[in-house]
Amino acid sequence: MKFSSDCMLRYALVLFPSSVVALTGCVTAPTAAQQATEPQTTQASGPTFAERLNASINAVGNAIVAPVQTGNTKAGSTSTDGRLHLRDIAIKDIISTSGSNEWPRVAVTVNKLPKWFYAIPPSGVPGRYSAIDCIAVSLTVWSDPKSAVNYDNIAVCGDDIVRNTPFKDIGLMWKSFGIVSSAQHTGAQRTRGPLPPQHLFPNKPGYDLFFNPNGSYYIGSIMMTLGYNWNEAQDYRFWFVNVPTQADVSRQ
Repeated sequence: MKFSSDCMLRYALVLFPSSVVALTGCVTAPTAAQQATEPQTTQASGPTFAERLNASINAVGNAIVAPVQTGNTKAGSTSTDGRLHLRDIAIKDIISTSGSNEWPRVAVTVNKLPKWFYAIPPSGVPGRYSAIDCIAVSLTVWSDPKSAVNYDNIAVCGDDIVRNTPFKDIGLMWKSFGIVSSAQHTGAQRTRGPLPPQHLFPNKPGYDLFFNPNGSYYIGSIMMTLGYNWNEAQDYRFWFVNVPTQADVSRQ
């Protein structure tokens, strides 16, 4: 089958309980060889993962080859502070409710840390953060080996910190013992998936102070929100691709 190299413009009306959303997209269809060999990702474009994606595909039918990554569209709806928070995305407990010990898989990239992150927070007390004390992350959620959704420019702030979380174990145990041994992995190469790296958190020099005093609270809250399995330190369904080092933050 041949595909035109021209950009095909597709329109779809997606019906939701409270509104009708017009979806447009400019999609260049991949070749049959690409479909067979390349993992396919899509950029999340609504407040839900499964419901919005399924509704869009059903409305458009076979007119659009999906999923196709289309850019840096924000997922979900922004909060009143103008940021898109992890809590705004319908992937809460996605790991713990999956019913599978292999999928979904979540790769987290920390894009930006505040200047104070490797020191004492503005409150002067580790663990006490305000709604403007934020880090910026991106998530890639794999539902199977060839299908993923990217959530970019997500804010995790002081009001996103989840209480009743084993924060002290994050930096002491998970960072050190999160090593993939039984499943396939990419070794020292860290990617957004679908295979995890051997070490679930980067183990290179420069991360010594990441978890103490602040990282444990932010990373633990992300893990808790996504439903991480706290009984398994080697749960390869969740890993970090990259984190700014102390030197990276000082150069901002």
